[in-house]
Amino acid sequence: VNPSNVMKFLFFILAVILPVSLGFCWTSAAYHASAAALATGIGSVSSSAVCVYGNATLNNDCPLPCQGLLLAIVGDCYCRNPNYQPSSIRVDPKIKNMTVYQMYLSLATSRYFRGATCRNWLNEPDNQADWNCKNSSRDW
Repeated sequence: VNPSNVMKFLFFILAVILPVSLGFCWTSAAYHASAAALATGIGSVSSSAVCVYGNATLNNDCPLPCQGLLLAIVGDCYCRNPNYQPSSIRVDPKIKNMTVYQMYLSLATSRYFRGATCRNWLNEPDNQADWNCKNSSRDW
């Protein structure tokens, strides 16, 4: 993995997607871009993806790039259309036909994968409420 590409990816998330997706949903464009980034950012433990699945020992591990990617999507636009199915060129075959909600489900539960990064973090009450669109304490 080229470190320059990783930095560009992180900059894109932090500078473009995160601020727009955490605000009011003026347009679905940022949400669609974030969803495509999530689809690209999930892969097997042998890949260079920022959020990986594989064995159960990954469940406690939640690196900041994966957390940032997951946070960039939840909000108004996501909750209006959690069943959006993004199209991306470089997507893991197990993720390819998933909706955004199913991607969260795949990382948060053992329904699709035995273990995944950020699983325990995604199941913290506020985070779980976010990706299930049941968090009234958040301002979206």
